[in-house]
Amino acid sequence: YESRSKFDSGTDIKGLIRQSTQRSMVSSGENFVRTFDAGKEIGTIGRAYENAGSRTSIVTVVTDKFNNLITAHPGLPGKVK
Repeated sequence: YESRSKFDSGTDIKGLIRQSTQRSMVSSGENFVRTFDAGKEIGTIGRAYENAGSRTSIVTVVTDKFNNLITAHPGLPGKVK
């Protein structure tokens, strides 16, 4: 899974997901995307994405229409290179 973005060890991922519920969301097909700055570096962008290997403070959380978690990852949503 080296090509994927990863949260740093010790990052409060559940806390970041909870914080995302207070953010505005954007519709993406049947899912909703919330992106925000955590205020500190929380992970590394994976090799499959633009800016691979970069440290980031950006969090992306994706939920379905019932607000069930689909995924959460460091960095902006983006296309795989």
